[in-house]
Amino acid sequence: MAEAASESDDQYPSGFPIFAPEDFELICAIGSAFRHTTVIYLARHVLSEQTVVIRRCNADLLTDEELQFLAWEAQSSHWLQHSNVSPFLASFVAGMEVWTVGQLMHYGSCSDIISAGFPFGLSELVIAFILYDSLQALAYLHKMGYIHRGVTLRHLLVGLDGHCRLGGQRCMLDQYRHGVHHPKEFLSTVP
Repeated sequence: MAEAASESDDQYPSGFPIFAPEDFELICAIGSAFRHTTVIYLARHVLSEQTVVIRRCNADLLTDEELQFLAWEAQSSHWLQHSNVSPFLASFVAGMEVWTVGQLMHYGSCSDIISAGFPFGLSELVIAFILYDSLQALAYLHKMGYIHRGVTLRHLLVGLDGHCRLGGQRCMLDQYRHGVHHPKEFLSTVP
């Protein structure tokens, strides 16, 4: 038993897996984001064969402020754990790119769903379920001291189970930094 623990410690020194681009097979590009500096891919993790979403962001095209937001977004995903907040599974640097691995939300964003098959909108019952899950996510974020300033259809992601998760962590602002309340920061703009 002790040998198994030491083997896993050698494999993952920090207790978390360390990923590299070779660990993933990119299947196809499914979108872009953040001023087209980020390409979003459908991918498969080679060892587990789990289908995931990978965002590859070219760090050369970002300003220092945008790089800080990218780092904050990856960190906040580890701090915020709620069933209606879309998490990142891992983030790592590969060359000049930042790769972010996320859970695949099979039906995509609400914006994608509407444009793909519901030109006259969704039914009232479906909207009620989406709103319920979205409000659960927002209530959690507010309780944790965050304000999400980008609740849009493209940030509401729907999974196979029909539940909605709120993405777009880049649009969140922290009300408290180092234990001090900063209400005036909400007037500034987020890239």
